Amino acid sequence: MRDKTVSMSKGIAIILMVLAHTDFCNYGEKFIYMFHMPLFFFLSGYCFKDSYLADFKSFAVKRIKGAYWTYVKWGIVFLALHNVFFHLNLYSVEYGDYQYVTRDFLTNAIYVIGSMTHAERLLGGYWFLHSYFIASFMLFLVVWICRNRNLWLIMAILIMLVVCTLVSKTGIHVPLYVNLKEFMAVVFMIAGYLYKRSELHLEKHPVIVIPLCVILIAAGVALWPGDMTSVHYLKVVPYCITAVAGSLMVLSLCYGLSGLRICERSLTYIGDRTLGILTWHFLSFKLVSLLLVLIYCLPLSRLSEFPIIVEYSHCGWWILYTITGVAVPLLIQKLLSKKKSRE
Repeated sequence: MRDKTVSMSKGIAIILMVLAHTDFCNYGEKFIYMFHMPLFFFLSGYCFKDSYLADFKSFAVKRIKGAYWTYVKWGIVFLALHNVFFHLNLYSVEYGDYQYVTRDFLTNAIYVIGSMTHAERLLGGYWFLHSYFIASFMLFLVVWICRNRNLWLIMAILIMLVVCTLVSKTGIHVPLYVNLKEFMAVVFMIAGYLYKRSELHLEKHPVIVIPLCVILIAAGVALWPGDMTSVHYLKVVPYCITAVAGSLMVLSLCYGLSGLRICERSLTYIGDRTLGILTWHFLSFKLVSLLLVLIYCLPLSRLSEFPIIVEYSHCGWWILYTITGVAVPLLIQKLLSKKKSRE
Protein backbone atom coordinates (compact mmCIF):
# COMPACT_ATOMS: atom_id res chain seq x y z
CA MET A 1 0.00 0.00 0.00
CA ARG A 2 1.30 3.43 -0.93
CA ASP A 3 2.47 5.65 1.92
CA LYS A 4 0.92 9.01 1.08
CA THR A 5 2.92 10.77 3.79
CA VAL A 6 6.02 10.35 1.59
CA SER A 7 4.43 12.14 -1.38
CA MET A 8 3.00 14.78 0.95
CA SER A 9 6.44 15.30 2.50
CA LYS A 10 7.97 15.71 -0.96
CA GLY A 11 5.24 18.24 -1.72
CA ILE A 12 6.12 20.29 1.36
CA ALA A 13 9.84 19.98 0.60
CA ILE A 14 9.50 21.30 -2.96
CA ILE A 15 7.26 24.18 -1.81
CA LEU A 16 9.85 25.09 0.81
CA MET A 17 12.57 24.95 -1.85
CA VAL A 18 10.67 27.41 -4.05
CA LEU A 19 9.92 29.63 -1.06
CA ALA A 20 13.59 29.67 0.00
CA HIS A 21 14.59 30.78 -3.50
CA THR A 22 12.36 33.87 -3.23
CA ASP A 23 14.65 35.45 -0.59
CA PHE A 24 11.53 36.09 1.51
CA CYS A 25 13.18 36.32 4.93
CA ASN A 26 16.77 35.82 6.05
CA TYR A 27 15.92 33.77 9.15
CA GLY A 28 13.20 31.84 7.34
CA GLU A 29 15.60 30.90 4.55
CA LYS A 30 18.21 29.68 7.02
CA PHE A 31 15.56 27.62 8.80
CA ILE A 32 14.43 25.98 5.55
CA TYR A 33 17.97 25.32 4.31
CA MET A 34 18.69 23.34 7.46
CA PHE A 35 16.59 20.43 6.22
CA HIS A 36 14.61 20.86 2.99
CA MET A 37 17.07 19.26 0.53
CA PRO A 38 18.26 16.57 3.01
CA LEU A 39 14.58 15.66 3.32
CA PHE A 40 14.50 14.51 -0.32
CA PHE A 41 17.48 12.23 0.26
CA PHE A 42 16.04 10.96 3.55
CA LEU A 43 12.81 10.04 1.76
CA SER A 44 14.77 8.34 -1.01
CA GLY A 45 16.45 6.09 1.53
CA TYR A 46 13.12 5.61 3.30
CA CYS A 47 11.64 4.29 0.05
CA PHE A 48 14.59 2.07 -0.88
CA LYS A 49 13.35 -1.48 -1.50
CA ASP A 50 15.39 -4.47 -0.38
CA SER A 51 14.18 -6.27 -3.50
CA TYR A 52 16.56 -4.05 -5.48
CA LEU A 53 19.49 -6.00 -4.00
CA ALA A 54 18.52 -9.01 -6.09
CA ASP A 55 17.82 -6.95 -9.20
CA PHE A 56 20.51 -4.31 -9.67
CA LYS A 57 19.57 -3.86 -13.33
CA SER A 58 16.07 -2.64 -12.49
CA PHE A 59 17.48 -0.33 -9.82
CA ALA A 60 20.06 1.14 -12.22
CA VAL A 61 17.57 1.58 -15.07
CA LYS A 62 15.14 3.36 -12.76
CA ARG A 63 17.82 5.79 -11.55
CA ILE A 64 19.11 6.39 -15.09
CA LYS A 65 15.63 7.18 -16.39
CA GLY A 66 14.59 9.22 -13.36
CA ALA A 67 17.73 11.26 -12.68
CA TYR A 68 20.33 11.01 -15.45
CA TRP A 69 17.95 11.19 -18.40
CA THR A 70 15.97 14.03 -16.83
CA TYR A 71 19.17 16.00 -16.28
CA VAL A 72 20.47 15.40 -19.79
CA LYS A 73 17.15 16.00 -21.55
CA TRP A 74 16.34 19.34 -19.95
CA GLY A 75 20.00 20.28 -19.63
CA ILE A 76 20.36 20.10 -23.42
CA VAL A 77 17.03 21.86 -24.03
CA PHE A 78 17.91 24.81 -21.79
CA LEU A 79 21.43 24.88 -23.23
CA ALA A 80 20.00 25.09 -26.77
CA LEU A 81 17.82 28.01 -25.63
CA HIS A 82 20.67 29.91 -23.98
CA ASN A 83 21.00 32.59 -26.67
CA VAL A 84 17.22 32.89 -26.91
CA PHE A 85 17.09 33.57 -23.17
CA PHE A 86 19.95 36.04 -23.59
CA HIS A 87 18.02 38.00 -26.23
CA LEU A 88 14.96 37.96 -23.99
CA ASN A 89 17.01 39.63 -21.23
CA LEU A 90 16.76 36.59 -18.97
CA TYR A 91 20.56 36.54 -19.09
CA SER A 92 22.75 39.62 -19.41
CA VAL A 93 26.39 40.66 -19.60
CA GLU A 94 25.84 42.72 -16.46
CA TYR A 95 25.52 39.51 -14.46
CA GLY A 96 28.37 37.64 -16.11
CA ASP A 97 26.42 36.04 -18.96
CA TYR A 98 27.30 36.13 -22.64
CA GLN A 99 26.06 34.74 -25.93
CA TYR A 100 27.32 31.26 -26.67
CA VAL A 101 29.20 30.29 -29.81
CA THR A 102 29.36 26.76 -31.18
CA ARG A 103 32.30 25.84 -28.98
CA ASP A 104 30.42 26.87 -25.83
CA PHE A 105 27.42 24.75 -26.78
CA LEU A 106 29.57 21.70 -27.49
CA THR A 107 31.68 22.06 -24.34
CA ASN A 108 28.70 22.46 -22.04
CA ALA A 109 26.84 19.64 -23.77
CA ILE A 110 29.78 17.32 -23.06
CA TYR A 111 29.69 18.30 -19.38
CA VAL A 112 25.93 17.84 -19.20
CA ILE A 113 26.04 14.39 -20.79
CA GLY A 114 29.32 13.15 -19.36
CA SER A 115 29.20 14.36 -15.76
CA MET A 116 25.74 15.87 -15.09
CA THR A 117 27.34 19.26 -14.44
CA HIS A 118 27.37 22.76 -16.01
CA ALA A 119 23.59 23.00 -16.30
CA GLU A 120 22.22 26.39 -17.26
CA ARG A 121 21.64 28.91 -14.46
CA LEU A 122 17.88 28.56 -14.91
CA LEU A 123 18.36 24.90 -13.94
CA GLY A 124 20.37 25.81 -10.85
CA GLY A 125 18.52 23.29 -8.69
CA TYR A 126 19.68 20.43 -10.89
CA TRP A 127 22.69 19.81 -8.64
CA PHE A 128 20.17 17.72 -6.71
CA LEU A 129 19.77 15.26 -9.61
CA HIS A 130 23.53 14.87 -9.88
CA SER A 131 23.91 14.20 -6.15
CA TYR A 132 20.87 11.93 -6.09
CA PHE A 133 22.16 9.85 -8.99
CA ILE A 134 25.63 9.35 -7.52
CA ALA A 135 24.45 8.86 -3.94
CA SER A 136 21.81 6.30 -4.96
CA PHE A 137 24.46 3.89 -6.19
CA MET A 138 26.55 4.53 -3.08
CA LEU A 139 23.49 3.72 -0.96
CA PHE A 140 22.95 0.50 -2.91
CA LEU A 141 26.53 -0.56 -2.12
CA VAL A 142 26.16 0.27 1.57
CA VAL A 143 22.86 -1.61 1.91
CA TRP A 144 24.30 -4.57 0.01
CA ILE A 145 27.27 -4.74 2.38
CA CYS A 146 25.18 -4.22 5.54
CA ARG A 147 22.31 -6.56 4.65
CA ASN A 148 19.81 -6.80 7.52
CA ARG A 149 22.32 -5.50 10.04
CA ASN A 150 21.13 -2.27 11.64
CA LEU A 151 24.31 -1.93 13.68
CA TRP A 152 26.35 -2.03 10.48
CA LEU A 153 24.14 0.67 9.00
CA ILE A 154 24.76 2.86 12.04
CA MET A 155 28.48 2.27 11.59
CA ALA A 156 28.14 3.21 7.91
CA ILE A 157 26.51 6.51 8.91
CA LEU A 158 29.32 7.24 11.37
CA ILE A 159 31.96 6.44 8.75
CA MET A 160 30.26 8.69 6.21
CA LEU A 161 30.07 11.51 8.77
CA VAL A 162 33.83 11.21 9.25
CA VAL A 163 34.29 11.29 5.48
CA CYS A 164 32.05 14.36 5.18
CA THR A 165 34.02 16.13 7.90
CA LEU A 166 37.34 15.35 6.21
CA VAL A 167 36.06 16.42 2.80
CA SER A 168 34.69 19.66 4.25
CA LYS A 169 38.01 20.41 5.97
CA THR A 170 40.41 19.36 3.19
CA GLY A 171 38.36 19.96 0.05
CA ILE A 172 39.42 16.57 -1.32
CA HIS A 173 36.93 15.30 -3.89
CA VAL A 174 36.53 13.62 -7.25
CA PRO A 175 36.24 16.56 -9.69
CA LEU A 176 32.87 16.80 -11.47
CA TYR A 177 31.48 13.68 -9.82
CA VAL A 178 31.75 13.30 -6.04
CA ASN A 179 31.95 16.18 -3.58
CA LEU A 180 30.67 16.98 -0.10
CA LYS A 181 27.05 17.08 -1.31
CA GLU A 182 27.16 13.49 -2.53
CA PHE A 183 28.67 12.14 0.71
CA MET A 184 26.13 14.04 2.79
CA ALA A 185 23.34 12.77 0.55
CA VAL A 186 24.42 9.21 1.36
CA VAL A 187 24.26 9.99 5.09
CA PHE A 188 20.64 11.13 4.76
CA MET A 189 19.73 8.21 2.52
CA ILE A 190 21.13 5.66 4.95
CA ALA A 191 19.38 7.47 7.81
CA GLY A 192 16.05 7.27 5.95
CA TYR A 193 16.56 3.60 5.12
CA LEU A 194 17.54 2.77 8.71
CA TYR A 195 14.60 4.72 10.12
CA LYS A 196 12.17 2.74 7.95
CA ARG A 197 13.82 -0.57 8.95
CA SER A 198 13.79 0.25 12.65
CA GLU A 199 10.01 0.80 12.59
CA LEU A 200 10.18 3.54 15.21
CA HIS A 201 7.22 5.40 13.66
CA LEU A 202 8.05 8.62 15.49
CA GLU A 203 5.98 10.52 12.92
CA LYS A 204 2.86 9.05 14.54
CA HIS A 205 3.43 11.35 17.52
CA PRO A 206 3.38 14.79 15.83
CA VAL A 207 2.36 16.66 18.99
CA ILE A 208 5.67 15.65 20.58
CA VAL A 209 7.97 15.35 17.56
CA ILE A 210 7.16 18.61 15.75
CA PRO A 211 7.83 21.05 18.65
CA LEU A 212 11.05 19.25 19.63
CA CYS A 213 12.32 19.31 16.03
CA VAL A 214 11.40 22.97 15.58
CA ILE A 215 13.39 23.83 18.71
CA LEU A 216 16.38 21.80 17.48
CA ILE A 217 16.30 23.41 14.02
CA ALA A 218 15.97 26.89 15.55
CA ALA A 219 19.00 26.12 17.70
CA GLY A 220 20.82 24.96 14.58
CA VAL A 221 20.07 28.21 12.76
CA ALA A 222 21.63 30.10 15.66
CA LEU A 223 24.60 27.83 16.37
CA TRP A 224 25.47 25.76 13.26
CA PRO A 225 23.74 27.26 10.21
CA GLY A 226 24.49 25.77 6.83
CA ASP A 227 23.19 23.79 3.88
CA MET A 228 24.29 20.79 1.86
CA THR A 229 26.45 22.85 -0.45
CA SER A 230 28.47 24.57 2.26
CA VAL A 231 28.96 23.27 5.80
CA HIS A 232 31.97 24.03 8.00
CA TYR A 233 33.73 20.83 8.95
CA LEU A 234 33.09 21.39 12.67
CA LYS A 235 29.37 21.74 11.96
CA VAL A 236 28.89 18.71 9.70
CA VAL A 237 27.65 16.37 12.46
CA PRO A 238 25.24 18.80 14.17
CA TYR A 239 23.96 19.93 10.77
CA CYS A 240 23.22 16.33 9.75
CA ILE A 241 21.42 15.70 13.05
CA THR A 242 19.34 18.82 12.51
CA ALA A 243 18.57 17.83 8.91
CA VAL A 244 17.30 14.41 9.99
CA ALA A 245 15.22 16.08 12.70
CA GLY A 246 13.73 18.35 10.04
CA SER A 247 12.88 15.31 7.93
CA LEU A 248 11.08 13.70 10.88
CA MET A 249 9.30 17.00 11.54
CA VAL A 250 7.89 17.12 8.01
CA LEU A 251 6.92 13.42 8.08
CA SER A 252 5.13 14.03 11.38
CA LEU A 253 3.37 17.08 9.99
CA CYS A 254 2.18 15.12 6.98
CA TYR A 255 0.99 12.27 9.20
CA GLY A 256 -1.07 14.80 11.14
CA LEU A 257 -2.45 16.35 7.95
CA SER A 258 -3.22 13.03 6.25
CA GLY A 259 -6.78 13.06 7.54
CA LEU A 260 -7.52 16.43 5.96
CA ARG A 261 -8.64 15.60 2.44
CA ILE A 262 -7.76 18.93 0.79
CA CYS A 263 -4.25 19.03 2.28
CA GLU A 264 -3.64 15.37 1.54
CA ARG A 265 -4.72 15.58 -2.09
CA SER A 266 -2.98 18.88 -2.78
CA LEU A 267 0.35 17.94 -1.21
CA THR A 268 0.29 14.47 -2.78
CA TYR A 269 -0.37 15.99 -6.21
CA ILE A 270 2.52 18.42 -5.81
CA GLY A 271 4.80 15.78 -4.28
CA ASP A 272 4.30 13.48 -7.26
CA ARG A 273 5.47 16.25 -9.59
CA THR A 274 8.56 17.61 -7.86
CA LEU A 275 10.89 17.13 -10.83
CA GLY A 276 8.82 19.47 -12.98
CA ILE A 277 8.82 22.14 -10.29
CA LEU A 278 12.58 21.71 -9.87
CA THR A 279 12.98 22.15 -13.64
CA TRP A 280 10.69 25.10 -14.30
CA HIS A 281 10.44 27.22 -11.15
CA PHE A 282 13.38 29.55 -11.88
CA LEU A 283 12.06 30.25 -15.36
CA SER A 284 8.56 30.74 -13.94
CA PHE A 285 9.93 33.37 -11.55
CA LYS A 286 10.72 35.49 -14.62
CA LEU A 287 6.98 35.97 -15.20
CA VAL A 288 6.70 37.75 -11.86
CA SER A 289 9.87 39.71 -12.55
CA LEU A 290 8.39 40.81 -15.90
CA LEU A 291 5.25 41.95 -14.09
CA LEU A 292 7.39 44.00 -11.69
CA VAL A 293 9.27 45.54 -14.62
CA LEU A 294 5.98 46.59 -16.19
CA ILE A 295 4.34 47.86 -13.00
CA TYR A 296 7.31 49.80 -11.65
CA CYS A 297 8.74 50.86 -15.04
CA LEU A 298 12.05 49.14 -14.38
CA PRO A 299 14.75 48.63 -17.02
CA LEU A 300 14.11 45.44 -18.99
CA SER A 301 17.63 44.31 -18.10
CA ARG A 302 16.43 43.68 -14.55
CA LEU A 303 14.75 40.54 -15.81
CA SER A 304 18.17 38.95 -15.71
CA GLU A 305 18.47 39.37 -11.93
CA PHE A 306 18.60 35.87 -10.52
CA PRO A 307 16.53 34.27 -9.28
CA ILE A 308 14.23 37.17 -8.37
CA ILE A 309 14.27 40.96 -8.05
CA VAL A 310 15.25 41.02 -4.41
CA GLU A 311 14.02 44.38 -3.08
CA TYR A 312 10.49 43.80 -4.39
CA SER A 313 10.41 40.25 -3.11
CA HIS A 314 11.15 41.65 0.35
CA CYS A 315 8.12 43.92 -0.02
CA GLY A 316 5.70 41.01 -0.25
CA TRP A 317 6.09 39.90 -3.85
CA TRP A 318 7.68 36.69 -2.55
CA ILE A 319 4.12 35.41 -2.13
CA LEU A 320 3.41 35.69 -5.86
CA TYR A 321 6.90 34.37 -6.67
CA THR A 322 6.18 31.27 -4.57
CA ILE A 323 2.71 30.67 -6.00
CA THR A 324 3.99 31.14 -9.54
CA GLY A 325 7.05 28.97 -8.91
CA VAL A 326 4.79 26.07 -7.97
CA ALA A 327 1.64 26.61 -10.06
CA VAL A 328 3.21 27.41 -13.45
CA PRO A 329 5.47 24.31 -13.48
CA LEU A 330 2.44 22.18 -12.59
CA LEU A 331 0.57 23.72 -15.53
CA ILE A 332 3.53 23.14 -17.85
CA GLN A 333 3.71 19.49 -16.79
CA LYS A 334 0.01 19.04 -17.38
CA LEU A 335 0.27 20.51 -20.88
CA LEU A 336 3.31 18.37 -21.70
CA SER A 337 1.60 15.20 -20.46
CA LYS A 338 -1.48 15.97 -22.56
CA LYS A 339 0.69 16.54 -25.61
CA LYS A 340 2.52 13.27 -24.97
CA SER A 341 -0.72 11.30 -24.57
CA ARG A 342 -1.93 12.56 -27.95
CA GLU A 343 1.20 11.42 -29.78
